[in-house]
Amino acid sequence: MKFIFSRRTFLAASTAFIATAAAAPMALASTAKAQEQTEKLFADMLNAVNLAKDQRTQSFRSILGRYGNPSSMAGYALGPLRRVFTPAQQRQFTPAFQTYLARKYGKNLSQLGIQSLEIVKTEEKSKRGKAYFIVHGKISTRKYGKVLAKFFLDKRGRHLKFYDLHIEHRGMLIAERNEMGTLFDQNQRNFNKFLQALS
Repeated sequence: MKFIFSRRTFLAASTAFIATAAAAPMALASTAKAQEQTEKLFADMLNAVNLAKDQRTQSFRSILGRYGNPSSMAGYALGPLRRVFTPAQQRQFTPAFQTYLARKYGKNLSQLGIQSLEIVKTEEKSKRGKAYFIVHGKISTRKYGKVLAKFFLDKRGRHLKFYDLHIEHRGMLIAERNEMGTLFDQNQRNFNKFLQALS
């Protein structure tokens, strides 16, 4: 069979090659950006863990606002409760949850005695057409030595937003989703009591 390499075939092949070649450095740039963002996030966490309790909570709250998307994190943590709460109640919940998360994980990371982060690899993944990154690393701690950690970052336009942290395969947000359901039940499924319990 004789193969005729037409001008159209050549242009199509050239375009495909250029697109593939261009995509590789773009992907590398994106993973590099995710790694850089994670390193900055961890450095700020490290600076905050040794502060006094109130200062530590305020610092972690600022970190969540600067590097993360508190409304998305709060929405995920609510899970099925989003169908129970009104839009106004969900808006009230977001800052309360941000403070709760800052207080709880600021304390947990302080007790863990985080010291340094060694990044092992960074993966770019996609779910339902939305790109996100997982930065795999090892955190050196005073309490347990090195522990495995995964930082999850969401790709939102040109920005990367931290939204979850797994330490030794235990996910922060899935744990908090269970916690929020339990806390709501413990407070007679009363929104105001539930909100007070977060403070």
